[in-house]
Amino acid sequence: MPAEKSLVSKRAGWLLAGRFVFSEKQMKVINIITGISILGVIVGVTTIAVVMSVLNGFQDLARTLFLTIDSDVQITAAIGNSVSVSDSLLRKIQRLPEVGSAHRFMEGKAVIISERKSGVIMVKGFEEKALAQLGDIYEIGNRLPGRRSICVGKAVAHHYHLYMDSPVRIFGPKFIDEGLLALENPLMADLPEPPVFHVKNYFSAHRTFDEAYVLLSLQDAQEVFQFPKERVSGIDIHAIKGVTDDELKGKIQALLASEGASEHFQVSSLSDKY
Repeated sequence: MPAEKSLVSKRAGWLLAGRFVFSEKQMKVINIITGISILGVIVGVTTIAVVMSVLNGFQDLARTLFLTIDSDVQITAAIGNSVSVSDSLLRKIQRLPEVGSAHRFMEGKAVIISERKSGVIMVKGFEEKALAQLGDIYEIGNRLPGRRSICVGKAVAHHYHLYMDSPVRIFGPKFIDEGLLALENPLMADLPEPPVFHVKNYFSAHRTFDEAYVLLSLQDAQEVFQFPKERVSGIDIHAIKGVTDDELKGKIQALLASEGASEHFQVSSLSDKY
């Protein structure tokens, strides 16, 4: 019985709608009003669908550009700016089925001095395999940063007048502290000499990175910030296709908890950072 009532109600609705849409000439005003109403609904729904599609497209594009240098999930130190990551823990992270890749990195602010300008930039050091995976953003694909060479964002290169093979000096906060100490006690300490790097390539990813970042090897980044070999900023973790950053974050947190290492590490997703 309820099904029959529902069917009768639907038929009545269609009959009533048809009565006004396809009415006789004396009902023409109602036809015009109905047509305008239907057109308004069509235009409104179409506009919303187009806007949502465009926004989703921009969101996916922006995420893809961010993931060229950033990652879906990062493990960093819970306290301080560096952490020691054992090979065994890194291998366990890499073996998770949700993980596409996982590599150590070093990141922080540093001072850059070119032949014409100086300023503060962001430096990020990658392991060799991670540098190779960034191939799509390089201006010249086969010129990866190596020992004492760097890859700079196009906007950074323009601002500091950096050309291919240009020499630059890059140093971190510890070097500045040592320099100030040497100036205060010139007879007791030697004035340190900042390392010299040469521009080997340019990159173009997202404006956030193009205007502020210099990429180099993990070893060189550790030298810039004067960290020992076993100390890094953290681990960049990329998810496999179909796994969201929040899902991956949960898996990483569960692994760290099972290893009894949760208190030493902080896990953040791309959504948390941006």
